[in-house]
Amino acid sequence: MILRHVAVAAALIALTLAGFFFFPGHTFLYSDTQIYLPILERMHDSSLYSKEPLALRPHVTYTIYDEMALALRRVTGLEFQSVLVMQQLATRFCGLLGMFLIGRAIGFPTHLALLLTSIYALGATVSGPAVLIFEYEPVPRGFAGPMLVLAIGLAARNRWLAAGLTAGVAILYHPPTTVPVLAVLALFTIFQSEYRIRSLRAWAAIAVSIVLAFIFSRLQDGVTEAQQFFGRIPPDLEQLQRLRGAYVWITMWGAQWIRHFELLFVACLLVYWRIRTFLPPVVRYFFLGLPIYGIVMMPLSYLSLETAKWSLMPQFQPARAVLFLSLIALAGAGICGIHAARSRRYVEALAWFALAYAIPAQADVSQLLLPDLRDSIYRKRFGVTAALALLATAAAAFESRKPVWSRLALGACLILPFYAIPKIGQVINYREIDHPEIHEVANWARQNTSKDAVFLFPDAGQDLTPGLFRVYAVRAVFVDWKAGGQVNLLPSLGLEWWRRWKAVMEGKFEPGNMRRYTGEPIDYLVVKKKNAIEGWKVLYENEAYRTYAVPRVP
Repeated sequence: MILRHVAVAAALIALTLAGFFFFPGHTFLYSDTQIYLPILERMHDSSLYSKEPLALRPHVTYTIYDEMALALRRVTGLEFQSVLVMQQLATRFCGLLGMFLIGRAIGFPTHLALLLTSIYALGATVSGPAVLIFEYEPVPRGFAGPMLVLAIGLAARNRWLAAGLTAGVAILYHPPTTVPVLAVLALFTIFQSEYRIRSLRAWAAIAVSIVLAFIFSRLQDGVTEAQQFFGRIPPDLEQLQRLRGAYVWITMWGAQWIRHFELLFVACLLVYWRIRTFLPPVVRYFFLGLPIYGIVMMPLSYLSLETAKWSLMPQFQPARAVLFLSLIALAGAGICGIHAARSRRYVEALAWFALAYAIPAQADVSQLLLPDLRDSIYRKRFGVTAALALLATAAAAFESRKPVWSRLALGACLILPFYAIPKIGQVINYREIDHPEIHEVANWARQNTSKDAVFLFPDAGQDLTPGLFRVYAVRAVFVDWKAGGQVNLLPSLGLEWWRRWKAVMEGKFEPGNMRRYTGEPIDYLVVKKKNAIEGWKVLYENEAYRTYAVPRVP
């Protein structure tokens, strides 16, 4: 028994590492960590980022994201990147453990529960609302999501107190992500009287977490502006939020992604209908309740945000609950495939496994119904999906009759998808944006400028390079495109960002018009080599950039 537990733990660790290093992968400073790192660095050392609006206006009040990062840095002596990645790996492992427990609760033997877990480990990109089953970056939402899967798995195994504690940790990391799970759990507690007493243990732990979240919010410096929870979004703010937070507004997703989620909802209903008879009660509730919650949030988001203009909605972002459509469709198709293969319904099994592998391989599942075989990339992805479906079917079908073949097929399913989907299927989840030249500029700035120096990349446009510089140099950036995303959380900060953007970034960069930069508190300009400024002394240059001091205006 101990050896089996060790083997399972080793397999889950291997899947965690495969998902982290190969597919779906991971990033750092490519997205929201560009926002979080300056906040954490200033919390750690108040002499840093004294003129950086992002760091001066933290939005982590209602989470333990900052407390955990600061505590782990103090205990381990490691940099923030390391302690955040540690948490990212730990929570991803927790998610895989949760899916394994769900598989075992359904009645699958260990090796088939691992097959289900390996499918979940591939994750999925949820276009439209711009979320992921496994976030590439170590951000609060990325920690909370896998913890919720573990909570469901623990509940499925009747570990209710542990389930509540796990859900409580998810609440402390990112409260909005947990709301769908708490809503379904509440319905389960109300209508499943035979489980009511046991599920109340989970609610007790959740209540403690909510109280702790409130206490943390009172003890720390967090949001520095009053939140208008019941106000209306004024037209100028709406325009800015649509510009910088289009993923919150359903009407900006496009018909393609609306159709995608409708098809996923139908898939979730088919999954539920096919396997409802042998799912444990708590799993049955979540496999039906979460997709319903996700699809209902789409019109509800439209009514509350785009019609009523409710000011809370850009922060709560209810439409992002469609993430659970992808999650349940992915896991549910895997369960249906395993069940069909074990029952010798091989064609059905192939179809379910094809759907399961297509969700991480194809951003839009409607491509399965209307395939474009003229597209070479689609043909490759179709081939990868079909091959993986065949292997998964063999792993489940040969379980008792040809166990050796079953184990070989299972081994292939645990290894090949992490290589085949990105390499053969050419699924690229993110592109390289970092390069040595920006590190060189940052090193020069850190060694040769004061801590309160303010930099501007006037020709960067919507590029993410200034955010990399902000972290590497530990220096303020006057304005950059990424920082504008804070308009959903801190409207006044967003409005100030917009003022700065229009003042120095709007329109094409013109090296001959320097007066627009001397009228703002900017100390240095960093421009691309092709945009060198004539008549200004170059302080530092490399193959990609030129750095200049902005003259002081008397």
